[in-house]
Amino acid sequence: MGRVLPDKDGKIYAVANGENIIVKLRYKVGEVVAVAQCYNDVVREFTDLAFVPGSTNKMFVRADLMPHQIRIIGIRCERLRDISDEECIKEGVYAGSQALEYPYYFIDTKQFLICDYKSPREAFAALIDKVSGRGTWDRNPWVVVYEFELVK
Repeated sequence: MGRVLPDKDGKIYAVANGENIIVKLRYKVGEVVAVAQCYNDVVREFTDLAFVPGSTNKMFVRADLMPHQIRIIGIRCERLRDISDEECIKEGVYAGSQALEYPYYFIDTKQFLICDYKSPREAFAALIDKVSGRGTWDRNPWVVVYEFELVK
């Protein structure tokens, strides 16, 4: 895990295992950020309106219209494969019944598949390769880890 040294330009200088890295931060400690949700999720909280084209894509929403927000409370840098089992669960891996041979899974929404694995790390490795490109897990890049708390 790396020690993070922020500067006034929004970059961070991290020192980890004697290795210096420079990473551009997207957020700062104390900043409140809207959590992107598709419009349909937001609307369903208040009404039973039907789907309209584009309303299922959270990439095209206005952040200020989103009802859920988080506050950044910590930032650190680490290698991707340093992720813990608990953090894998927070990143989109689900834990099913421990009686199953493959109790950990993620849902591939594009192919409508449940992808199941023996451990949270195996499931996360497959998930990150699907999201960030094949070989990402093997490359083990430096990543910025944001810790946050729910504001509303």
